[in-house]
Amino acid sequence: AVPQPCSTMTSELHAALKLDAAAAISRWTDSSTKNNLHLNEHVVTTKTLEWIFQDLVTGGLADSFDSVVAALNAHSAPPTRCGTTFGENDAVYHCRDCAVDGTCVLCHDCFQNSVHKTHNYTMHMSGGGGACDCGDPEAWNESPSCSLHRVEATDLAQQLQAAFAAWPHRVLDGLMTRLRQLLEMTLRAIHSLDLPATGRYTTVLYNDESHTFDEVIGALRAATGCTTGMARLWANYVDTDGRAVIMVNRSTECQQAVAIINPSDLTSVAQPLERTMIQEILIAVFTTLGPLCKSSDVLRHLLCGAVLGLSLDEVVAGEFSMVTLREAPMTAILSQQMGLWKASRSLYRGLFFSTVMVEPRYKELFAVYFLEHYAQLHKERTEIDEHDDEYITQLSVQLLTTPSVAEYLVKHHDAYSINRYP
Repeated sequence: AVPQPCSTMTSELHAALKLDAAAAISRWTDSSTKNNLHLNEHVVTTKTLEWIFQDLVTGGLADSFDSVVAALNAHSAPPTRCGTTFGENDAVYHCRDCAVDGTCVLCHDCFQNSVHKTHNYTMHMSGGGGACDCGDPEAWNESPSCSLHRVEATDLAQQLQAAFAAWPHRVLDGLMTRLRQLLEMTLRAIHSLDLPATGRYTTVLYNDESHTFDEVIGALRAATGCTTGMARLWANYVDTDGRAVIMVNRSTECQQAVAIINPSDLTSVAQPLERTMIQEILIAVFTTLGPLCKSSDVLRHLLCGAVLGLSLDEVVAGEFSMVTLREAPMTAILSQQMGLWKASRSLYRGLFFSTVMVEPRYKELFAVYFLEHYAQLHKERTEIDEHDDEYITQLSVQLLTTPSVAEYLVKHHDAYSINRYP
């Protein structure tokens, strides 16, 4: 059975988030740039990260965050697949000699550390989206791995079991339970979080694809009385991050701004400043966990198990059933995509590429969840910005064009059934 977080653990995480939020709000208040209201420039994650890795400290494996990183990396090897996601203007390489098709590409580091740099290749600058295919044997006819990701499968399995064996069971169990609780708290916080309705509030404007920049700027000036320059800055934040804080004030003033903005069919909400900051903190926490998962077998596998609803015993043994889907954070993540803004969708996309997308067994299970929600996701995709590279349907290329995954979905999960795609 999957362990359920206790109420004490939930309270401890909530308390850690509130402490980090208070510290971040203090940093923002004292900042010389606080008038731009870009709260994510001032986030603090110290207490939340301490809570996540508390079992390593109580278990005697670490006594500080630096030693936590060292403990995570002990006995570990990097994943055999890169999975680095491409940002705008990142270099993307395609080997014409070895790639299976035109979608198979390498990031700069993998290309420079591979034999493909001596082959017939092309290079272009990414517009954002997609990921490096280094280490995926189904993407390359020859030389699938660069020197950074070249590990024999037998060596990898032995290293993983050695890493698990080096950790006390209660530490593994505690860390996996905390990761699951973190995922569930993040889903709650992104949509709603029960916090006292006191203190300062924020007005948050969300992106949409039916208004021009000038219309948004006009609405912002009417609601806040700001200058055209500040309104343009906020409009750019909305376009880049999917939302922007446009006011910090008392509840009454923030609600009045919402009342001015929303009748123009723009979407804005008024919520406590603490809640808005906690949302930014959780995004920053997962941004920190991503690179740690790349270097730590243990953390990567535990987070895969937590997001997919597996038990610790299944993760350690590497054996689990994929016949039926389970109640898991993955279900909520996929079903709630429409309610997320761009930065929060990016959070989950980055999480997937540092965990389930670089481990073949978990990738198959993730594909099953993805298939179950595909019709809904595709319908939602047509209703938002079709150029949003963070939307999760962009993973279709990495999932549904992988021969082994496609074959598994057809054989065992009726992927061609017309009833799936009403």
